[in-house]
Amino acid sequence: MPHLAKDFTEDTQYTLGYNIQNDYLALKSNNKLYKIYTNNPTQSIQDSSNNTTQQNNTDSIYFRDSRDFENLKNILYPTSQQIYQEVKVWVGIRQCTQMFSLNKPQGRIVKIEIPKENVSDSIIANTESNQTRILKSWANTNQKITEQDIRIIAFSTIDIINRKDMSKDSLIYKALDKLISDYQIYKNDFPQEYYVEFGRCMVESGIQGKTSILYIRILETLIECCKLIAKSRMFGEVEYKNGGVAIFHLYENYVPKFEGDENGLDKVSHFLFSALMAFRDNVIAANIASVGNEIVDLVKQKWGGDGTVFDMSDTKANNAGISYGAELKERAIKGIFQ
Repeated sequence: MPHLAKDFTEDTQYTLGYNIQNDYLALKSNNKLYKIYTNNPTQSIQDSSNNTTQQNNTDSIYFRDSRDFENLKNILYPTSQQIYQEVKVWVGIRQCTQMFSLNKPQGRIVKIEIPKENVSDSIIANTESNQTRILKSWANTNQKITEQDIRIIAFSTIDIINRKDMSKDSLIYKALDKLISDYQIYKNDFPQEYYVEFGRCMVESGIQGKTSILYIRILETLIECCKLIAKSRMFGEVEYKNGGVAIFHLYENYVPKFEGDENGLDKVSHFLFSALMAFRDNVIAANIASVGNEIVDLVKQKWGGDGTVFDMSDTKANNAGISYGAELKERAIKGIFQ
């Protein structure tokens, strides 16, 4: 909290207390009271008087690690019948860098502050006004944060994830809700082939939201999903940049477990584009495209281009998408004759 530096001076004693009745620590400066909680910052803090209105000279601080709160509380815990006890403390002022992190249970992006000495100089230097940085879910904040530990995210994307902007394609919000609800089931151990469950859910949700004949609903939904899930030569990047990128950020912070994990959003892209080709064209064409793309990538990589090695996990995602596309085509054909 940058304004703490204005309210406190180093090498000066202040009062730190613990209120047992309302379970908060109280740090008093010369002109302000900071109430320190271990609760989630997105929840309303309500004391025993049911008064949720903050006074002008009162502010709140929230510990990310509940152990810090408990350690201080144990030191200050009243030994008598008093409901409040306090000690004199010194306050150390540390310069911090503002970043963002995903609150996984709530599926919302929250602001965090990391001491500048724990952040690489390149991150501090490269700051743009319309963008910020979100920590990858596996980043260790107890070590120096480098460029590999963060992703660039636009403030407009944070507004979509936090539902301050509800003007985008409704399928985006359904995809975000799917990830948030599935976190309650899988926690930090999403299945390695979760892309199949997620991709199918996106398509089925889109089909249900349309009212034309079944074949057209399926085709329009597959194209819509492909546009939202990735930038591509086939469809460009307009829909992806206009909200679809929010799916990327939430998926990449929920599903992969480490840097280089093959369970990233690109597998959803392989699944959906293959499903579209199998449905719109045919299974043979989709299979040729699937293997062909991997061979092209391999050749580029061998000759020093920007391709990658032959990736069997990509082929597996392609095959799953082709099977789903064939399933959708069979459903569409049956729908015509029903």
